[in-house]
Amino acid sequence: MNDAARALSARGNIVMCAGAAYAFTMVNTGGESASWGALGYGGKTSTSEKGTAATEDDVDAGVVFEASGAKEQIRAAFKQLRVAEHYERDAESPGGDCSIQSTGKLRSSLTHLVTSVGNIELVANDMSFFMVVREGGYTADLINWGHASFGGLIPSATRQVLMASQITGVYCTNGAYATISVQGGVKGAVNAFGGTLAQHDAGHIPEAIQPALSANVSEIYSIKRMPPVTPIANSQAAFSARLQNGNYAVWGSANISVSEVFDPAKS
Repeated sequence: MNDAARALSARGNIVMCAGAAYAFTMVNTGGESASWGALGYGGKTSTSEKGTAATEDDVDAGVVFEASGAKEQIRAAFKQLRVAEHYERDAESPGGDCSIQSTGKLRSSLTHLVTSVGNIELVANDMSFFMVVREGGYTADLINWGHASFGGLIPSATRQVLMASQITGVYCTNGAYATISVQGGVKGAVNAFGGTLAQHDAGHIPEAIQPALSANVSEIYSIKRMPPVTPIANSQAAFSARLQNGNYAVWGSANISVSEVFDPAKS
């Protein structure tokens, strides 16, 4: 751990923690957060359109996290969902499955924090972190940090669409993310960002299969490989989406998949 992570750990009350391939991030009940480790792959590490860019050669997860502006966003999200208040109330009335532990079918874990106000989901791929903040089922904020080219920075157009959506599922490959969401009256719409097809990942959906992913997607599966032993290179990966009509849409690295929509009954 770096100094910031050790200090945060010593204060206790850690409620969220997730690991990338070579890095970790943790958050306490007050929304204080820290990240440590290495992000891998090198290259561009500017992670926020408003934040301060880290140097291009810097792969230290703590430095990139500090430069991203994510710490302030996380603190604001925890305040908005009144996380500290819920945990204080839970401590005063121990025993029993209260709202902080379970709301409907959702249960709290180190990567999915549930309160009576909303929930926060923390997902990581090999080189970045993605936090989805929901209030009343709707997207309240999207927070990204890590390598900008591999999910650490969400494109403005994608962010605008997802902020107006109800995100129902979040998935990741080695260097990309995909979401399933309700967009207006359309259910099962897919969006993706992160490593592109040219980078041997699935953060870009080919134009030919976009219509199949615009609605009625039931589930997404990741096709990914073990990360390299040292944080110096990205892996080849793809997504496979199961459609409600029984077909599948696949896209990602051309080395391991063909971007297409296919009917398994005809194969």
